[in-house]
Amino acid sequence: MKEGPVAIGENGPMFNTGVVISSTTDERSHSAAESVSRELTALGFDSVTKDDTRKLSPFVSVGVEPRPSGPQGKAKLKAQKMQAKSQAEDATGPK
Repeated sequence: MKEGPVAIGENGPMFNTGVVISSTTDERSHSAAESVSRELTALGFDSVTKDDTRKLSPFVSVGVEPRPSGPQGKAKLKAQKMQAKSQAEDATGPK
C-alpha cells in the first residue's frame, strides 16, 4: 500500500466514480434511469445505471460518486472534439 496522498483506486478496490443512477426493475423507472444517464453522458459526464432489486415500489435515485480522473462536462466534450479533429487530420493530412 502506498503512503501519502494517492489517486482513488491505487490502494485497493476501485470505487464507483461519476454519477450512478439506480432504479427498480419496473419499465418506467428503468427507462427514466436510462434517460438520465444518456443525457448526462451527452453533456460529457461519466454515468452508469444499476438495478436496485431491494426496493418494492417504483424508485429512481441519482448518486454522485467521487470525481473520475480526467475532464468532465464541457471540458470533456471539448477534449473529445479536439481529439476527433486531430485524428481526422492525421488520417487526411493537415489542411
